[in-house]
Amino acid sequence: MGHATTVSGLGVIYHALGKLDLAIDTHHQAIEMAKKHHISSPEARALQELGAVYETMGDLDKARQYYADSLALRQAINNRQGVIASLIVLGALDSRLKAYGQARESLHKALELAEQAQAKLKMLRICQLLARLYKACQDPWKALQYFEQYIALKEEISGEQNATQIKNIKTLFDLEKAQKEAEIERLQHVELKQAYERIESQNNNILDSLLYAKRIQEALLPSLQELTNYTEQAFIFFKPKDIVSGDFYWVHHTGNQLVLAAVDCTGHGVPGAFMSLVANDLLNDIILTQHLCRPDLILNALHLGIRKLLKQEETQNRDGMDMALLAIDETHQKVQFAGARNPLWYVSDGQLTEIKGDRMSIGGEQREQERKFTNHVIPTAQIKDTTSFYLFSDGFQDQFGGLAGKKFGKTQLRDLLVKIYRQPLDEQRQILLENFEKWIVEAQEKQIDDMLFIGLRLK
Repeated sequence: MGHATTVSGLGVIYHALGKLDLAIDTHHQAIEMAKKHHISSPEARALQELGAVYETMGDLDKARQYYADSLALRQAINNRQGVIASLIVLGALDSRLKAYGQARESLHKALELAEQAQAKLKMLRICQLLARLYKACQDPWKALQYFEQYIALKEEISGEQNATQIKNIKTLFDLEKAQKEAEIERLQHVELKQAYERIESQNNNILDSLLYAKRIQEALLPSLQELTNYTEQAFIFFKPKDIVSGDFYWVHHTGNQLVLAAVDCTGHGVPGAFMSLVANDLLNDIILTQHLCRPDLILNALHLGIRKLLKQEETQNRDGMDMALLAIDETHQKVQFAGARNPLWYVSDGQLTEIKGDRMSIGGEQREQERKFTNHVIPTAQIKDTTSFYLFSDGFQDQFGGLAGKKFGKTQLRDLLVKIYRQPLDEQRQILLENFEKWIVEAQEKQIDDMLFIGLRLK
């Protein structure tokens, strides 16, 4: 199931990048994989995403067919949340096609199911679509009824503290809507009006696709429980800059060995997220299939895999990643580390020790004949019950902020960790978060990069 979902996720990213033919091919691959393994849920999701691509292309009949196929499959497997989602996209598309009777039937059925499931976010979207539908049908009373229901749901979801903000948003929405309607009336040429509507629809589809890609990326990330099962304590501080992230982390426990990686891929947003999917699949192959466990050998194999997969010897592609990788052998009481530019820090007895990563990345330009990373073994005598280990990307230390508008910097970060390392790991995470928020507020800065910070203590 996971592999078909991952492939469909790549199709969503291609869609967001405007590579529509490639998106179609990728979703078809996901459908065939799901059929081969008799897994209907990812097949239904891929069918819906395929319909979204054809809707972007303007082939609305084909889009509707794929939406309908997705609905039928979800009904067959009694996937209630999926059925609601399919009915929503069918209702929205039928409204565009001016098939108002079919749109009403789909949206009212979706609302009934969503109310039974108390799926308030879906109810919010359905009420918004019904308000627009009845306005198009020249039924102002029902349009007002569903618009008021939409506003009430929005206030309930957001909470009373956001009531004023919601009213402001409604005012801005009405103003923007009036401006757009006035502009459409001014445009005499039918093709210009159609182009405007097409762009608005494409923007909505891109946002929906990015949000779906975010859910896929989050589903692939290990849970904190997977890390704390094999460590004394741990925390994960993960804060993407955009909807999707180029930073990710990877955890696997095999036999008596725990492997933990913190990875910073080239770029952030969609390009970084695409690289993170590639790196995640390669790590699965290297560690789970090839059974490599020594950190330097894992990094060597990952570098070769990236170079081969992206054809970097033949093209100008220079994408890659920096990472820190820790391997803990419980049987032999052995802790090993290898890094590509990124280090391992650990604090014991009030002293912070830095094991630097090699000054080269995984993937990208290679001038040397063969790239070999260094394996480091941490002496067990240096590891105490209170020793805290830290793996991280460069997002935290490179963040601008403070009263002087400077980078947070390595020195300030080291001093902070030495100060807090004895505290419980969940409290350390909260302190890092509070320091980050204070840092950017003081300079009124925005987050400039993805952030990943992992802390742990060994059993």
